[in-house]
Formats: sequence, structure tokens, C-alpha cells
Amino acid sequence: MEHNHGFGEPLKVGFKTNLTVEAKVDLNPIRSIFEVLGILAKYPQLLLNPRMTLCEDDFVQTFHQMVFSAIKDIVCKDNSIKRLTEVDIDNYLSTDKELYELWEDCNGIYYMGNAIELSNKHTFKIHYRELKKHTLMQHFACAGVDIRSVHDYLQTDLPLLSRSNKRVRALTYEELESELIPLGTGNSDMQQLLLDQQQLIDSHISLLRKRKQELQLLQDKLK
Repeated sequence: MEHNHGFGEPLKVGFKTNLTVEAKVDLNPIRSIFEVLGILAKYPQLLLNPRMTLCEDDFVQTFHQMVFSAIKDIVCKDNSIKRLTEVDIDNYLSTDKELYELWEDCNGIYYMGNAIELSNKHTFKIHYRELKKHTLMQHFACAGVDIRSVHDYLQTDLPLLSRSNKRVRALTYEELESELIPLGTGNSDMQQLLLDQQQLIDSHISLLRKRKQELQLLQDKLK
């Protein structure tokens, strides 16, 4: 059974895991993703900041991964761009038939138009941290670590689930990490996954820095 979750395409479960698609939905903060993608389109220069550690694996759904990659690729190719519109993203994706079909199936123009219009720069850090916290919880859960003592994301009682969500929102990333780490101690899958993620982030930072230097050098030569 497919779970499109409102975006016209199935959720990506990722690498081999015992985590069900239903559970993955509960660890997919779609509101924060909406806000983050909207702000990154309005302020794409944020992606050139080495402290910005977002990568494709922070997004559960292929649609969100695709939009993030498009924004990142556009600004990496031209770091003078100060703002993107949904039309810019549409034009970029239109050169790839498969990606553009997904973009159209998910009504990407409408989604990103709203994200750009409604996202709030002043709450970006909040939603960015929420996205990173959910990525962290996904890593532990996907590695087979039972995180329900920290976040009871499988709770079917809505008031109890709301209480658990509220508790997680109140934690900083570091506080959440300190509660999850003891649960994953000795888990080799967890250790390998974290190592892989660290290497992926390092490669993204290195690539962005190199691309920025290349573009700056080219700009200097054109003066």
C-alpha cells in the first residue's frame, strides 16, 4: 500500500530498515519542511554557509529531496543569486523529463509558490532545528533503536501523541541527542549510519566551498 501523504508520490523508506512507512510518516515534519524550502528559495545564499548542514537525506520524500537539490544546484552554479521563485525551480527541473513529471504530479508550482509566500524568515531557525531533530530520530529508529521513551511517535492516542510532540519541540538538538545516545550505545548499525552521514555532510561542505571559490575567481577575472 502506498502512502502519498499529500504530495502525489510515495514516501521513501531509504536503506534497509524495520521502520514501517507509517512510522516514517510520523517522523516526517512536513510543516517544517515547507517552511525550510520556502526560506531557502527566498534566501538561497543560506546554502553557501558552511554551518548549513542540510542534505538530501534530511528529506523523507523524493519530491522534497528534488526541490532541495534544485535550489542547491542553482545557487551553486551562480552564487550571485539572491532569490528564487517557483518559476525558476520549474525552469530548472523542466530540463529533466523524469524530475519534471514528478514536479508536475506533485503540483510543485503551487506548493513552492505557497512556501515562498508564506514562509517566515524569523522562524527559519526553529523549523531548521525541527527538521534536523527529526532526521536524528529517524537515524536511531531506522537502525532498530527503540526511541519511544524519548518520542512516542507510534502513539495512536492523539492527546498523548501531541504531548510527546510538544516535549520533543521543547528540547534543543543537543538535549535530544543526549537522550537518544544511551539508547543506541553499542548499536553497530547506528554507528555506521552516523559515520556515513558525517562523511556525506563533509563532502557537501567541501563541494560548496570549492564551487564558491571557483565562481568568485571567475567573477574577479570578469571585472
